[in-house]
Amino acid sequence: MSSIDQFIATNKDQWNRLYSRRTDDSVAKTESELRSVPGTEETIAPFLQDYFAQLPEDMELLEIGCGPGINLVELAKTHRCTGLDISKVALESARQLASERGVEVRLVEGGFYRLPFVAARFDCLVASFCLQFNTWSSAQTVWSEIARVLRPGGYFVFKVRSTYRDIPLSAERIEDRGITFVSYENHEHGMTYHHFSEGEIEELMERNGLEKIDLYEHKDERADEQQGKRGWWTGLYRKA
Repeated sequence: MSSIDQFIATNKDQWNRLYSRRTDDSVAKTESELRSVPGTEETIAPFLQDYFAQLPEDMELLEIGCGPGINLVELAKTHRCTGLDISKVALESARQLASERGVEVRLVEGGFYRLPFVAARFDCLVASFCLQFNTWSSAQTVWSEIARVLRPGGYFVFKVRSTYRDIPLSAERIEDRGITFVSYENHEHGMTYHHFSEGEIEELMERNGLEKIDLYEHKDERADEQQGKRGWWTGLYRKA
């Protein structure tokens, strides 16, 4: 089994389990798990609100790693939306949420390492808090797939972990470029992560013909946690 197939299998099992736990009131959750696994009570991510205020309406849009559809159902009010996720449990929650909110979305089960869409299919691709589930090597595949399914002039909107962020105490570093590791934290057990530097993002974008409109790093520190440094890159790019 290839490393990418292993990522898909591990992530699918873990996210199905986590989303099943998230909706089970009889199961006690840790604070970290509650923060990391979104629920339907949350609203669209603020960075998406900011970026989409600058973008045209009625785009053909794909969100990869859409989870329970929190961002997707809001974007579906003004765009034609498809959501992709490896977790069938998350997609069922997204389907229910879309029905409750009265919007139409197309939902597809699959991983972002091999996007099941023809080339130049979408005007916009959204990736919120999911691209860190990579090694540096597998990120090459993901970025090329993103560029492949975007139309010329299409937009790429994303948020991903930065190198400012602490790695978990319970983690095993992988020999790979930059900060790559397998986390053995309770709710992340066995999932692979990569924390991106600015140079790595710029390299991936340039290699795939994606031109920067905006990129910034948000940093935060949680004083009550031993590994409390948090860092995220938020970006808006356009395919040449």
